[in-house]
Amino acid sequence: MNTIETERNPIEKPRGGKARLFDRAEIVSAALSILDEEGHEALSLRAIARKLGTGPATIYNYFKSLMDVEDAIVSHLMSSVRAPEPTRNVPLREQLVDMAVSYHKVVLQHPNLESVSGPTAERSRVLLINSTLRTLVDAGVSIEVAALCVSLLRGFAYNQAIALRGSEKGLSVKARRAWVKTMAPGEIDMIVALRQSDMFKGSQQEAFRKGVETTIDRMMPELSKPEPGARKGQKQ
Repeated sequence: MNTIETERNPIEKPRGGKARLFDRAEIVSAALSILDEEGHEALSLRAIARKLGTGPATIYNYFKSLMDVEDAIVSHLMSSVRAPEPTRNVPLREQLVDMAVSYHKVVLQHPNLESVSGPTAERSRVLLINSTLRTLVDAGVSIEVAALCVSLLRGFAYNQAIALRGSEKGLSVKARRAWVKTMAPGEIDMIVALRQSDMFKGSQQEAFRKGVETTIDRMMPELSKPEPGARKGQKQ
């Protein structure tokens, strides 16, 4: 799991004379608080510094730019979301479910995450998706079905998380627009229709897991029926 560097540097000296100590984790925490409470539009180095009770110049001692801060946010939050791996001694279907559930937990707490777009953040998302697709294709799933299923699972996670927060309360306009741009034509309608079906009845986490499992079983039944003597998800 990724961790945020905690190196401390005495940067500013308040009137009392003692240097104020900060670390990268504190800065990322302040930035994440702004992102959650006010949206991506409010996130800036000046706003982060104000949150910490210091000046913008302080932040530059730890991060090169705002994008650098955003990359650290995504790296920190997405460290709990693990792509399926055929070498793990866990059925591929269960790995896929766990990945979707982990992502759901992240966006439930931080719905504006999708609007964060530093270069490393984008690369980490692409690597996660590509790694998942490659594993599914190696397991015998067509690339078209795998791509659609992964996209739908992300959509389920994001949309249910937003719904649970109360009709998109707290979600910035930029985050909603950024998310819509990632969806293929017709996917949003499919997500809405599936969310309104019996698949998502029940308690929050149970309903989401049930919906994910049902979606995987319907779209990729081969993951639920491995050949005798073979580990699920392992390339034959």
